[in-house]
Amino acid sequence: MKNLILHNYILKILSFFIAILIWVYVLLISNPVIEKVFPVNLEYQNLNPSYTVVTSTNKINLKVKGASNYIKKVKNEDIHAIVNLKGMKEGTFIKKVEIVTPQFVEAVNKNISVPLKLISYEEKIFPIEIKIQGNPIKGYKLGTPNISPKVIKVYAPKDRIQNVKSIKGNLFVRNQKENILTTIPLKAYDASGAEIKDVTLQPDSVKVWLPIENEIKSKYVVVAPSILGNPAENYYLKSIKIKPSSIKIWGEDTFINGIESIKTDKISIYGIHNNLSKEVHLEIPNGINTEIKKVKVEIEVKKLEEIYKESTD
Repeated sequence: MKNLILHNYILKILSFFIAILIWVYVLLISNPVIEKVFPVNLEYQNLNPSYTVVTSTNKINLKVKGASNYIKKVKNEDIHAIVNLKGMKEGTFIKKVEIVTPQFVEAVNKNISVPLKLISYEEKIFPIEIKIQGNPIKGYKLGTPNISPKVIKVYAPKDRIQNVKSIKGNLFVRNQKENILTTIPLKAYDASGAEIKDVTLQPDSVKVWLPIENEIKSKYVVVAPSILGNPAENYYLKSIKIKPSSIKIWGEDTFINGIESIKTDKISIYGIHNNLSKEVHLEIPNGINTEIKKVKVEIEVKKLEEIYKESTD
């Protein structure tokens, strides 16, 4: 047995190493080590909530290497570039980036640092302004908008929040006649009206309820007496006086159009032979408003024989 093992042992050892070399060669040919560059977001950990990070970029281009079958499976989010800011105060720094890669993949350059600045972060409360642009359809008008919430918190670096002067949103009305309920995005503006970006709004939108109502119109119309019957025999109706003779009415456009007079309640003059003076109510149509509800009506009657006398005198 011993002779069998030792027989041609040098040739056997050589064959073993040749086999390994062939296996490695085949492996390298079919699955070579390659390099690839990934854009990776910087991750800031342990940041004091009172500060914000200011940097020229929030990404780095990271070159990694590994067998091609592993590299092909790697996605951007599988690689992490971590900047630990624990205990850091306001100021300017150069911080080392900790690179974390998937198994069997490694960064080509592990000594990466980034310049950054920590500045204090402040909070301020602003009222919300809604600017309405456009008009409803003819015959309608805009009501008073109701917004929720009415104030907003703005978070920004100290040197930036001082420039914020107003928080506004735009509501567009385009020939509408139905009430509007919508959500409007908000933006921050400086004193000149220019938009300020790089600030955080909480919330960043507002709910707006805008009623659209029929337009209210007003005008003066005459008061028309509603007379029933005739005076007594041999009498005639000489005149009717109404005080006031015209009144102001108002209402929505759809109600007030076409109304030229307002009638009184029925006034009976059946068989009268004396002048009549009385207050009567007005018949106000639905949807019409007026401050005057009653008028004074003076009715004058005369005998027919008095007409003959007046004509012969």
